[in-house]
Amino acid sequence: MNLRSVGYSARHYCDECYSRVAKTIEPGGLSYRLLCSKCPLPNTEHLVSAADALVNPNPGAEKALKMNIHEVYPSKWLKVVDLAGKPAVLKVATATMETLKAPDGTQETKLVVRFANTSKALVVNKTNLHALGEALGDNTEAWVGQTIEAYPTRVFMGGKEVDAIRLRKPNGGAR
Repeated sequence: MNLRSVGYSARHYCDECYSRVAKTIEPGGLSYRLLCSKCPLPNTEHLVSAADALVNPNPGAEKALKMNIHEVYPSKWLKVVDLAGKPAVLKVATATMETLKAPDGTQETKLVVRFANTSKALVVNKTNLHALGEALGDNTEAWVGQTIEAYPTRVFMGGKEVDAIRLRKPNGGAR
């Protein structure tokens, strides 16, 4: 931290050696001190200036500030952000009907597919259900052990373009 010189004072004594002429300094904007030219400047490395405190109020938190927001509260559901912009081949472990809470608070029964190669599950919407049926067949029990490719895309929903996960047979092929 830099010490800012404010000026000389002929009427005041040095805070260190009590000599007559002392220079007024401001260590980081915290408080004023009087020092003569013979006394060493105080060690101010441990002090944080007011300007530094405004820029980074918690200097030890630099790592936390660089974290991805999706890592703060991880989800058990597969989301577009989990695909990191590229397709992922997933091996089906189970396909079950589960009762889930809807955004409006009501209970809904949805198809949930869990995968062997990720801890995240996919709540299957109608579009992805048809894609699974096309790629893996109509019998959900036969899906276990088969692979499906999940890929990120943009779709229109409610008049807005949003990110979405879509499914297909690996290598882009059909059944």
